[in-house]
Amino acid sequence: MRPFFCILAAAALLCGCAAVQKSPPPFIVGSPQDYGQFPTNSEHLVKLYIKAFFRDPDSTRDVNVGEPRKDFLNVHTAVADAYFLVHSYPNNAQIYGYRIPFWANSKNGFGGYTGSQVHYLFVRDNDIIDCLDSDSTYIIR
Repeated sequence: MRPFFCILAAAALLCGCAAVQKSPPPFIVGSPQDYGQFPTNSEHLVKLYIKAFFRDPDSTRDVNVGEPRKDFLNVHTAVADAYFLVHSYPNNAQIYGYRIPFWANSKNGFGGYTGSQVHYLFVRDNDIIDCLDSDSTYIIR
């Protein structure tokens, strides 16, 4: 019985030595020294996004746009399928750009106002890359 347990323990230890597949290096757009062009037209970009993607853009009110801040975005499958991608990025891209926070009060599907909700527009070289809302798992730096 003892040899059986020794063989079982050796097999368990050897299974832990299996080769770990390394993920490919990320595709990097920009760098910590290059965040692209500073977005001077933040309000215009926010209006474009609201007009294109909000359920009832004409009823949106109380839109407040914050200051752009340097940030980076790790592109995963969900982001790679975003509607507003101007450029095609691979699945594991890391993009340096600017995060523009904005708050908007708009109507939901039932016609009632939701209250002021925060959204984060991610921009590089005045191109909208993605928008994340307060429900997204987005880390604010």
